[in-house]
Amino acid sequence: MTRKAARLICLLACGAALLILQSFVLQYLFRQQEKEPVQHISPIWEVIKDVTGAAEQSGFPLFVLDQNALQCFAEKPSLADRSSCSSALREQTVVQFGSLGQFASQKEEDFTALLLKAGYRTSRLAVPNPRVLAHGLEVLIPTNYFVTLGDLTLHIVVFHERPGNFWWHAAAAETDRGDSNGTGGLWSAASAPTSELRYLRRGGAYDKVEILPLDLGGGVRTFAPARPEAFLEEQPFVECNATRARAFHDQHGRDESPEAELFRLKVHGLLAKVQRLLDHLGVPFWISSGTCLGFYRQCDVIPYTTDVDIGIFIRDYKPDMVSLFSTHDLPLTHLFGKVEDSYELSFRDRDVKLDV
Repeated sequence: MTRKAARLICLLACGAALLILQSFVLQYLFRQQEKEPVQHISPIWEVIKDVTGAAEQSGFPLFVLDQNALQCFAEKPSLADRSSCSSALREQTVVQFGSLGQFASQKEEDFTALLLKAGYRTSRLAVPNPRVLAHGLEVLIPTNYFVTLGDLTLHIVVFHERPGNFWWHAAAAETDRGDSNGTGGLWSAASAPTSELRYLRRGGAYDKVEILPLDLGGGVRTFAPARPEAFLEEQPFVECNATRARAFHDQHGRDESPEAELFRLKVHGLLAKVQRLLDHLGVPFWISSGTCLGFYRQCDVIPYTTDVDIGIFIRDYKPDMVSLFSTHDLPLTHLFGKVEDSYELSFRDRDVKLDV
């Protein structure tokens, strides 16, 4: 065999080997491409894709709120790993997202128009804004949106910022004002599955958190809480009765003297400090006695009192509370009773007394 023929055979053998290798690589890539769409295709996934696409196009704020997905997010601190959590959404018929009220109202019309054009039905629930209801004004704000296609529903819970720097969402009561676009009637809170009831049956209050972009894969780009654990535990919110408070103030008046307004500021500041310190210790508490009476009767502090009252279950009490309060300018002034019977502590915040 001549050297030229040997070279030719060697080149042919190398070419054949490369072709075989290339065929294996192409088969692998084709298998991966076939698997990828299957991973994301499900009826509810198509709804999620359409709704998040409409939100992105219209500027409507939207972030993942579904408990299954948030639990998965909490177990994956890295944003890059959270795309795998999309599997937590695909087998459901109802999924939940959140929105922010101050922006949702502005973009609502464009957002719902895009969904109606795509064949979806949209419903909205609204309640009077509690921030102005106490002044006798009734201004409706959105609380829930429902985007439906057949038996599939994407539920959007609307969070509104409240004084105190927290997010609040309203309960979906039977008296809510609602409207519907498309065919069919309004969504009924009574028809919601058990997992949805925490956002529909009662109002809630949550710490404000950062909302970050998230790519769930499969063409779905949306947002998610930076701290998903903030929404995993239910945080019920008790709204004061503005109608009852207005009736009380109409009959007895409201003390708006500089001294009363200053006392209100001091009480709010003290309660905020107490909440921060007790949260640090993991100790739950509630307002009690005159402080609780002022809230329920007049949505306010009773201005002629000089103290703040809170209660704590004795099983939650921690001795570290005294030293922690003292190092934050809340020295202990009195101690009554025993831990096992009628235990009461009094602290002093300048000229305001705190009874625990």
